[in-house]
Amino acid sequence: MNEAQLQTVISDIVRRVLNEGAGGIGPAGAGVGAPLAAPSTAGRVLVGICCDGCLSDTARAAVDGLGGAGYAVSRPAEEEFKKRAWRDAQVAAHDVILLPAVCYDLAAKMAMGIFDEPVALLAMSALAQGKPVIATVNTHYDDGLKAHSPVLRRLFEGHRRQLGSYGIEVVPAEDMLAAVQGHCGGAIAKANPVAKSGGGKRRLVTAEDIEGAHRNGKKLSFPAGSLVTPLARDRAKELGLEIEHGNV
Repeated sequence: MNEAQLQTVISDIVRRVLNEGAGGIGPAGAGVGAPLAAPSTAGRVLVGICCDGCLSDTARAAVDGLGGAGYAVSRPAEEEFKKRAWRDAQVAAHDVILLPAVCYDLAAKMAMGIFDEPVALLAMSALAQGKPVIATVNTHYDDGLKAHSPVLRRLFEGHRRQLGSYGIEVVPAEDMLAAVQGHCGGAIAKANPVAKSGGGKRRLVTAEDIEGAHRNGKKLSFPAGSLVTPLARDRAKELGLEIEHGNV
């Protein structure tokens, strides 16, 4: 298949998804031309994984839970994301881009502005198109590093904060479903009700929010039901601040 034919196929896929309200593009690992999934009222989630070895049991359960909660989930093979035109079309056809298994070295490269890996290219395409990007960074060694190599752990925390500054929402694996819900709403809210604000979406509080409030001398008060990331809690503790939840 030449470039012109590929572009034609991609255009047809995007047209059918956007104009006919299809829920997604094929099953996990499916390539161009795969059958479209059934329509979904919850939203379309595109999953990018660099390696299954970095996918924790909690992250795997969260990804599996998306389908059961009414989301149309696409998980193409990692190599597919190297194809720029195909990658951009996939991003355009989905509501949320989910990176549930970003390993330490990939997070470090992205934090330094190096987006040469397939999953990183997917993230860049999504950011360029203004699509929400939710990521979970491998945390297998965080507890051990906190106890025995705090300097290295702070370095990794810095990488996560840097990704956040790019517009990537870095959340723990157990909060991925709630983060997706924050952008799409849908069936998860019915199965697991949460306090909401701002048009029915949960507020995600990051370390950047904590630092910004601290710099501006603002009280750390967020809407009831806000999702506070572990990095945000750690940063608030470092600054000697207490996070309050209220109806603001």
